[in-house]
Amino acid sequence: YHTDHRIVAVRYYILALPVDFNPVLDLVAGAGAFTLTGKSAGLGTDGVLVTETGEFALTGQDATLTYDEGGYSCTMTAATIPGAGATGYSEGSLFGAAGSIDQEPVPGETVTVIGSDPSATIIYFLGDLTSILNGLSVWVDGTDYTSLFGTTWTHTSGVTYIGTTDGGRPTFTASTSYLIEIK
Repeated sequence: YHTDHRIVAVRYYILALPVDFNPVLDLVAGAGAFTLTGKSAGLGTDGVLVTETGEFALTGQDATLTYDEGGYSCTMTAATIPGAGATGYSEGSLFGAAGSIDQEPVPGETVTVIGSDPSATIIYFLGDLTSILNGLSVWVDGTDYTSLFGTTWTHTSGVTYIGTTDGGRPTFTASTSYLIEIK
């Protein structure tokens, strides 16, 4: 049995953590080495410790783990996306640039499209974010759309995406702002 591990530095501490990302924990620890046990954990590309939900033990030094529900978010102001026949946000690499977001929903990663057209609603990120996003779904303006989007993100051709064609899906209107959450 083999589990991939990544060696990461957090402030002055070295951790050997399985590569398995999910909800976010803030870690504050005393000087010295320590070990996190109980659930899979990892360090996101933004330097934030992420781990599965559940009970944990931190041994070796005094420390505090604070669960903050995990997930990612941004506020999007929608516009018509040139060349896509869709409305939402595009940073310009897949379709023409349109709309705006107040921040990248996953810090350190690039969301390329958050959009809806007459047949689908999708979110695209550059690169392979499946280890960070699998298990998380889409919420728009506080409404949980897990039953429509599911929680499995797909990586292909250099992008990671999730989408739905189901009725009742969120759709976007130009010049309207939306809270987009992935949690």
